[in-house]
Amino acid sequence: DYPAFTDLPRPGPNLAKVASKVTPEWAYKWIAAPREFRQTTWMPHFFFQENTTSPENLARQKAEIVGAVAYLWDKSERVDYPPPPRGDAERGQLLFETVGCTGCHLLDGEIKRDDLYPQ
Repeated sequence: DYPAFTDLPRPGPNLAKVASKVTPEWAYKWIAAPREFRQTTWMPHFFFQENTTSPENLARQKAEIVGAVAYLWDKSERVDYPPPPRGDAERGQLLFETVGCTGCHLLDGEIKRDDLYPQ
């Protein structure tokens, strides 16, 4: 940590148990292009910028992401979560649409209320 940033709030989720929550493939995709998954994320888009498209740069960036994922999995605490109970998709849709989930979450990829979430 950098001393000047130690007391600042950290907007990202805790990664201590990431290996028990997502796959390495998903983590690779998220790190490579976080806005492909969530367009309003605060996570910076470090990789595969327009000025880094040479074959050497692409290979280096892929290796860096693979290394970051390996590090996260090496440090991650493993948790055996019980399997979720069988759900009812129709009831879930009704709940999702009636309690206000769509005020913050997207299912169709369309950005809503973008003015509240600057990029």
